[in-house]
Amino acid sequence: IFIKYSVKHIPRFYRECEDAGIELLIENIPALYNGPVCDWLAVREEYHDAKFIYDTRFGEYHAEHARIFSPAFWRDVHHIHISSYIRCAEHWGMLRPILHPGEGRVDFDSLIAAMPRYDYSVTLESPVLSPDGAINTEKLNASLAYLYRKFAEKEDAEKQITNNR
Repeated sequence: IFIKYSVKHIPRFYRECEDAGIELLIENIPALYNGPVCDWLAVREEYHDAKFIYDTRFGEYHAEHARIFSPAFWRDVHHIHISSYIRCAEHWGMLRPILHPGEGRVDFDSLIAAMPRYDYSVTLESPVLSPDGAINTEKLNASLAYLYRKFAEKEDAEKQITNNR
């Protein structure tokens, strides 16, 4: 319901992004009703060229990975946010704390393996600051190395399939 009223403001955001020389991307944020893919459909109904950010945490929360990976949506995903969570899905507040790959509910091995070909950017959206403000570079580097390895394995597998055709 809320998205219906929010969509009318998108033209202003498109103008501001165009003036700034950046692309407007709409994220699959958590939704109380229906889920983020329904919100994407509402946006696309008004703006056929809309592009999206796929957040793995929210995709898992709403069990929408398969829908997002469908060609109808995936071609318009131009950015990915990588993060996870731990609490059970029955609790709305379960999306915190934001966790790194391997720490929470999102099975990144399976998720990345199931992901269609992807040629855009990825952001590790998991914090590495300790309560005193120190940066845990070991944790950051481990998560980035894991993601690099998984996406490289996926790319290698896709090349192998292409070469075998």
